[in-house]
Amino acid sequence: MLRSPVVAALAAVVLIAPAAPAAARPYRYSERTVTALDRAAVPAGRHASVVVADVHTGRELYARRPGTRRVLASNTKLFITGAAAHRWGDAVASTLAAILRPSDNLLAEQLAARLGHGNARAGVRDAVQFARSVGVSVRLRDGAGLDPANRTTTRQLVRFLLAMRHVRGFHGFRRALPVAGRTGTLAYRMRGTAAAGRCHGKTGTLFLRTLASALSGYCTTRSGRAVAFSMLVGGMPIDAARAVQDRLLARIAAR
Repeated sequence: MLRSPVVAALAAVVLIAPAAPAAARPYRYSERTVTALDRAAVPAGRHASVVVADVHTGRELYARRPGTRRVLASNTKLFITGAAAHRWGDAVASTLAAILRPSDNLLAEQLAARLGHGNARAGVRDAVQFARSVGVSVRLRDGAGLDPANRTTTRQLVRFLLAMRHVRGFHGFRRALPVAGRTGTLAYRMRGTAAAGRCHGKTGTLFLRTLASALSGYCTTRSGRAVAFSMLVGGMPIDAARAVQDRLLARIAAR
C-alpha cells in the first residue's frame, strides 16, 4: 500500500531521531567499575564510607558502608552554607566562596550567627532544621566543623547535595566549592587526573580527639555524567585518607 508523503516523512523522522541524551537514560556502574572503586578503597578498609549517586535520577551508583555515621569535620560547612543559600539565594554567593574555598572557620561561625539572628548556636539549629526539611538527618554542634560530634552518613550527605540542586542559591553554592587541581583547598590535589577541573568538592580535616578526613561534592565525568559524591574517613592517618579519596575521585571522574 502506498503511503502519503506526510506519513513517509514522519516515518523518516522516527528513523533518524537522535538518541536520548545520556543524562536522561538509566545509568548504573558496571561490575568492572564497582570492582575498580572497591580496589581503590581497600587501603582504608573499615575506616571509609563512600557514596556516589547519579545527579539526575538520584540512583546510587556505588556505596561502601553508606549507613555508618562519621565525623564531618569541615563538611559541616556544607550544611551551614546550604541553609544560607536556601534563605538568601545568590545574594550570599561571595560569602559562600569566602568560606568554602579556603575552609574559613571564623567566617563559617559568623554565617551561623547570621542565620541565627546573632546567635551562632541558633543558626546551627536552623541548618539542622533546613536539612531535615529536605529529608536529611545530621547532627551539628558548631558551624565550622571543629566539634567531633558533627556527624552524619555518606548516604545522608549525598542526599543533601542532591536536594541542594533545587535550592534557589544552588549555583552560587556549587561555584563556591573548591575545584580539584585548581582552587582552594583542592588546588594541589588530583592534578593531572580526570578529576582535575571536573570535580567540585568540600574538604574536611580534624585532628581533635579523633582523626577524620572528608571530601564531598559534585563531578561531571568524562562521559558527561553528573554525579554527587561523599567520602568520609575516620581513624586513619590523614595523608593516607586523602590518598584514598583522591584515587577514588579520579576513577569516578574518569567514567
